[in-house]
Order: sequence, then structure tokens, then C-alpha cells
Amino acid sequence: MASATMKMKSGVTAVWGTEEITAQSNYGIVTSASRKKTSEKETVPDGNGYTVGLVFFDQKSEVSLDIICKSSMTEPSVGDTITFQTSPAVSGIVMDADLKWDNKSTKKMTVTATQFTDTLV
Repeated sequence: MASATMKMKSGVTAVWGTEEITAQSNYGIVTSASRKKTSEKETVPDGNGYTVGLVFFDQKSEVSLDIICKSSMTEPSVGDTITFQTSPAVSGIVMDADLKWDNKSTKKMTVTATQFTDTLV
């Protein structure tokens, strides 16, 4: 699909739209995407119970895509590993895939996946 040329008049550059984001199996048209970097956290208290430290562990990236499905699309299974061509690319384990059908609309899917940074999972 040919894309339109976007011009910004403010003198700054920015990423426009979601065209650069795809999933490895090309499920369809990505209409929305998000990536959240997160981790588990544990506070370290002193003898009086006041927080004197904070430990971050099990770092991960959580990715979510909203997609208008191709008619030939095969829904990913929970536990599948898929790659989202974002910047940078994220390979993650599918945590859930939610299909949606609406009257007078296209079939849609939301896929969420997690990439665990510190493990081989």
C-alpha cells in the first residue's frame, strides 16, 4: 500500500503512524501499538521499616498491538514466540490474543506479548 507523504512545519521530526510496525506473520494492518518496559520491584526496609533501598529484577518489555485482521490470518496461540518489528524489534511470548467481531466492521485482534530481558524464556 502506498503511503502518503507527511510534512511537519514545526522544524522537528517525528514518527507518524504505525506503518513501520509489523508482526512476523503479518497478521494484518496495525492500527495501534504500545511497548512498556517494566520489572518486578522489592523494597529494602531498615530496622524501623523505612525504605532504604529498592531492588529491580525480572525486567521485561510488554508489547500490545491492535490489528485489523487479514482474511488469511491465523490467530497466534498463547505461548507462541512472535517478533514485533518496532524500533527496536521485540521478540516476545504471546500472553493473550483477543479476537473481536463487530457489526459493520472488520475483524480485529489485540495481541499482547512479553519479552523477558534477564532470562532465556
